[in-house]
Amino acid sequence: MKVFGIDISTWQRGYPYSKATKDGVKFAILRAGFGTTKDNQFETHYKHAKSQGWGVGAYWYTYATTVSGAKKEAEAFLKAIKGKKFEYPIYLDIEDKSIRKAGKSTLDQIVKTFGDIIERAGYYYGVYTNYDWYRNVISGSSLNSKYDWWIASWTKSMPSIKNAGLWQFGGSSNAIRSNKVGGVVTDQNYALKDYPNKMKQMGKNGYAKTTVVEKIKEKVSPAYKPGTYITMTEVNVRAGAGTKYRLKKVKELSLDGQKHATAKTPNAYACYKKGTTFTAVKIIKEGYNYWAQTPSGYVCIQYGKDIYCKRK
Repeated sequence: MKVFGIDISTWQRGYPYSKATKDGVKFAILRAGFGTTKDNQFETHYKHAKSQGWGVGAYWYTYATTVSGAKKEAEAFLKAIKGKKFEYPIYLDIEDKSIRKAGKSTLDQIVKTFGDIIERAGYYYGVYTNYDWYRNVISGSSLNSKYDWWIASWTKSMPSIKNAGLWQFGGSSNAIRSNKVGGVVTDQNYALKDYPNKMKQMGKNGYAKTTVVEKIKEKVSPAYKPGTYITMTEVNVRAGAGTKYRLKKVKELSLDGQKHATAKTPNAYACYKKGTTFTAVKIIKEGYNYWAQTPSGYVCIQYGKDIYCKRK
């Protein structure tokens, strides 16, 4: 799955929310603050994002160079978001050049300290950064399995690291689409995981945990069978039935599958275009989700209540 969204802050005062919705925005990650200061547009952005029906997440831009500083910032973050519901993760934004000198060991501890405080408060924690910081400034590879990642990579290539659930693919420059949303230059993202469903199932970010009985009530149970299907949106192609399996590369698809990929670069991650017709040779049920085994790999037909493909 790839869901289109944006991230905005005080720099987007008076944002054209309704125009952004028309441009396809489905979610927004809002800056709640920086250092120990609350963003003066956070409340306004939150109110309007919710009124547009967008999923919402939040981030805090850190200037902390010590663990004690991280604790103060995390507490300020919790105060800013108290009483609100979020369908997307609560992120620490760690990238400012002024804190780089603190060193890898200290910065790793800041990431962990921030995460401990956010998670203890019942929120789903993630880390925003770019590839340089992930690889060279913090211990990204060792921290990877513990946290969800929001990676900035302003190219056409989807992040290759594990647990990258959000991809910031453009801002002032954009290799995929216009750098403007609703006529305004905006940072743009794709969500690669179904975060709204995850928050509700896990009972995070202000949501009560979904019980087994509630899940059954929410479940849509169409009689999926092998046959011909068509994608209703862009759909990732994976090596197995489930989001735990890796995304396949374009070069791994069948020749017909490659014709319908959103990217043509062999090493790009494989994603079928909207309107792609494919053959499901087998239907696999994983929990409450349905996957189709195709000649090129596995695609999601239905995830929770969201349906991505239909029988043709």
